[in-house]
Amino acid sequence: MRAPKLRSSVLAYMNVVADPNLVPDYQLMGEGFTNLTQLKEPSEYTRKFINEENTTTDVIRYASEVQYEVDVFSQNPVIRMILGITDAELLSVRTDVVTVYADDIVAKPAYCTAFRRRYLIVPEQLGEDVEVLRTSGRMIAYGEKEDGFFDRETARFIAKSLYTGSSVMLYNRSRYNIGTHFKKEV
Repeated sequence: MRAPKLRSSVLAYMNVVADPNLVPDYQLMGEGFTNLTQLKEPSEYTRKFINEENTTTDVIRYASEVQYEVDVFSQNPVIRMILGITDAELLSVRTDVVTVYADDIVAKPAYCTAFRRRYLIVPEQLGEDVEVLRTSGRMIAYGEKEDGFFDRETARFIAKSLYTGSSVMLYNRSRYNIGTHFKKEV
């Protein structure tokens, strides 16, 4: 029997550099975050054919978003960014978040399976707790997700389409437990 996957093995890193033309600075969304839940929000298409008694349903798209709740720690750069957006009531702030499967190491020293997606940050509440300053809101997906790898030592995302490993055989245990091998040449 396999052990269940721990929530702590799925990490999120937010780019805290506002200008998308500059080198990203991915910071861990860890300490202070008490909730970081992905919602898939599927759109369904349902129809009933004239020759069948039951309906048929397909999922035709997703409108993904992430709900967050944060205890405010002023030294955390991700929380400072979110708090700045909240306090200034900034509009249409978008940034990249990389979701990393930390127990899915595909190459040494620390490349993990990951995906990057741009999100619109939508603050909703500030100060909902009387003991601790808290903020919460949503991050709404803006565009397609991009599969790749994340180097946890350098906090760098490498898009799968741009990976140019030096003829290294990578083994991907896959978060879905589907063993696949692939080889990339220089």
